Amino acid sequence: MGVLPALELERANLRVSLSEARLEVLQGQLQPHFLFNALHALSTLVLRGETQSANEMLSHLSRFLRMTLDNAETPTVPLAVELEFLEAYLCIQRARFGDRLHVTLQIDDRARFIAVPNLIFQPLVENAIRHGIASDPGQGRISIRARVENSTLTLEVEDNGTGLPPGNAAPEGIGLGNIRRRLDQLYPGKHSFALGEGAAGGTLARVTIPAHAGTEMPEVDGYGR
Repeated sequence: MGVLPALELERANLRVSLSEARLEVLQGQLQPHFLFNALHALSTLVLRGETQSANEMLSHLSRFLRMTLDNAETPTVPLAVELEFLEAYLCIQRARFGDRLHVTLQIDDRARFIAVPNLIFQPLVENAIRHGIASDPGQGRISIRARVENSTLTLEVEDNGTGLPPGNAAPEGIGLGNIRRRLDQLYPGKHSFALGEGAAGGTLARVTIPAHAGTEMPEVDGYGR
């Protein structure tokens, strides 16, 4: 085998390894229930003959997964980029729940360029939807907040669902457990993550991290260099 074919084979193997690594990161960060529920909702739309809604949802899902894979190797992103991820994700959930899902965002302008863990909001919002909205036929409300106080960034996701079980002993799935591990790795001893009772009786998830400016701005649908 010549030098050139050997180099090409090595590059091909490297590309495969990189793709596998990116997929492993994606699997670790995404709440598994999200993909299952999104595909189930898409199948339901197709079976009902709601072609336009199915196409829109497929477009949103494709956009979200592309954005996620493009930045799978980036441990932190500016909050402005994370909000782009979140909007793509919420488009999928709005197609799934329609008028039953109402989301409000309260984002401190000073927070938008603070570095946050990549995909920090998705599992928190997915958890709020699973436990606070999906099982309730009424309108679900989710409030997403980010604020800077002194040198700390606080991220909150609050829902109006049924709240935590007695004793606040909520079971922790893959998504929430992954958040704890990533926070431990990125901000050892300098962060907090807690679930508690929200003002409306639902659940409040709160994350605090050091307010460091993001140095990288990935090119994500209008953001970036």
